[in-house]
Amino acid sequence: MKEFEKTGFAATEKKISDISEGDKNIKVVAVITDFDIPRFYYGCPDCFKKVMQDEGISKCAVHGQVKAMKIPIVNLKVDDSSATIDIVGFRDRAENVTGLSSQDIIGLTEDIDKYRLFSKKMIGSKIVFIGNVSLSALTGENQILVNHVEEVKFREIDELAEELVKESSSKSVKKSNSKKSKKNEVVEEEDTE
Repeated sequence: MKEFEKTGFAATEKKISDISEGDKNIKVVAVITDFDIPRFYYGCPDCFKKVMQDEGISKCAVHGQVKAMKIPIVNLKVDDSSATIDIVGFRDRAENVTGLSSQDIIGLTEDIDKYRLFSKKMIGSKIVFIGNVSLSALTGENQILVNHVEEVKFREIDELAEELVKESSSKSVKKSNSKKSKKNEVVEEEDTE
């Protein structure tokens, strides 16, 4: 489990329903309700800005020709019981939000089964973070860009196992009920003949 250090971030704790576009250094305590499949971009290893690709050569506007690296991006939806909001973490903030290395985060983009399993671990986890509110160009809604993660309390393996057993049991019951229903239909048809 990743350890989080307490920092000197001056932050104002707010409920999601009370935030506004442009709010800076707000602290939110919430539960993760959705974890989108991570994405990445090719960035400069020195400044992390997006690089331009030209005939297989990566060029940074600041550092010139570089060996680009994959920079992870994670998107989550969180709920604090007052409202929900999307949060976004880049680079090391993506690592802090997930507790994974950049390489492992990018691995989730390449293996859908790993992503699904990890997503189950994330959804329902408690997160405490500090960030800035901006307007998403994609949705037109407020989002929070994570600056610092104070805590992520991942769901326990026991909780996940219990959920999987319940899912499996409910699927078995549905199949069983479906078979019984079909048998009853056959018996009723025989009785009417």
